Amino acid sequence: EEKSRAAAWMKREGLGEPVLAMCVGAAFGPSKIWPSENFAAVADTMASRHGARVVLLCAPGEEEIALRVKAAMKAPLVDTWTDPLDVGMLKAVIARSRLLLTNDTGPRHIAACFGVPVVCLMGPTSPVYTEADAEGQVVLRREDVSCSPCHLKVCPIDHRCLTWIKPADALAAVQRLWDAPRPH
Repeated sequence: EEKSRAAAWMKREGLGEPVLAMCVGAAFGPSKIWPSENFAAVADTMASRHGARVVLLCAPGEEEIALRVKAAMKAPLVDTWTDPLDVGMLKAVIARSRLLLTNDTGPRHIAACFGVPVVCLMGPTSPVYTEADAEGQVVLRREDVSCSPCHLKVCPIDHRCLTWIKPADALAAVQRLWDAPRPH
């Protein structure tokens, strides 16, 4: 039922193949959030190069972040903040996506369950705690940031653990997984 509802929703939204899903918020706090303009740069490049259709998967309370991404993008996107998806629909939309670009969030584990490739941007948390389901995922993390992992919800300095991850770094990881054969 969830797959059927997701297919109908995606058709209604004009969300054809291939879909680049993005989770741009994080319930933990702002320290886990990669800059909005960086998400927009990667999405615009993938839309231009590959005709990727972009969907922003937005949880309640993340509307402001999603609006910043939308404002920074040139390519069209489908948002989910005006008509939020329930968990069943979220799972089904992720399952139908070609790739998920995300902060360190719960949906990355949903994607892993469905074999959807994931590029995860990780800053204040440690991959040691979330290495399960890591197959098919690329975790981008700056190893040269001495204050990470701090596990703080708000960065007390300059958020370098995520701001030092450049769009080109994420784009290279997205491109690598996008081009890789996907197991059935």
